[in-house]
Amino acid sequence: MFKLLLHVDTADDRLAVAARNAANALKALAGAPASIVLVANGPAVQLLGKANPDHAATLSNLLAQGVSVRACANSLNDFSLFPDFLVPGCEVVPAAIVELVRLQGEGYAYVKP
Repeated sequence: MFKLLLHVDTADDRLAVAARNAANALKALAGAPASIVLVANGPAVQLLGKANPDHAATLSNLLAQGVSVRACANSLNDFSLFPDFLVPGCEVVPAAIVELVRLQGEGYAYVKP
């Protein structure tokens, strides 16, 4: 199985690049078994909001295609954000660093756009 871990930790265009990476991987795999996880922490969690016109539709589309989008609870707390801020379907993980290491241990290829 193809396992891809995308990591975004800045509030700039890297979330859009990571989303394109995920979409391009899905297209290239043409339905082959895959697990794609996008983990956001630090300032990047601010871009995962359902009211964010630049990213909400893209994230919703990726979620509908089976991409897992995970936000760091510590980072949400740092920016005074709550889980209901997130695009529906996004998951909250206790600590992004633990999630990143765990997924790499499970064989996910780490990519940081």
